[in-house]
Amino acid sequence: MFYEIRFHVHNIPIRTVNGRKDNNEQIIISLEIS
Repeated sequence: MFYEIRFHVHNIPIRTVNGRKDNNEQIIISLEIS
């Protein structure tokens, strides 16, 4: 099961994916739960 976590920092939309930053200053983190 995979799910995405979204949170805002300094009023900036940030997406988490493998803890990598996009060119749009977006952070994406993916979590896997078994």
